[in-house]
Amino acid sequence: MARAFLEGFCNDADMLDVVQRHDEPYTLWRQFSSKGLASPERLERLWKTIEDWDPTLAFLIINGFTAEKARASLK
Repeated sequence: MARAFLEGFCNDADMLDVVQRHDEPYTLWRQFSSKGLASPERLERLWKTIEDWDPTLAFLIINGFTAEKARASLK
């Protein structure tokens, strides 16, 4: 939904991918922290989808510092 909304204002493919997949690293971290293993398929898909990791990492850091979120996944 966020990607579809942002497409009305932005045509930057990297930024659209960041917005669409911004929860995926957290999901993978939760899998790893609870099971000791994250889905290799999901990790590979994310790795292949995101071409420029700088804006992705910046977004994840900023998003992770919102007031209602825990900081454990950022570490």
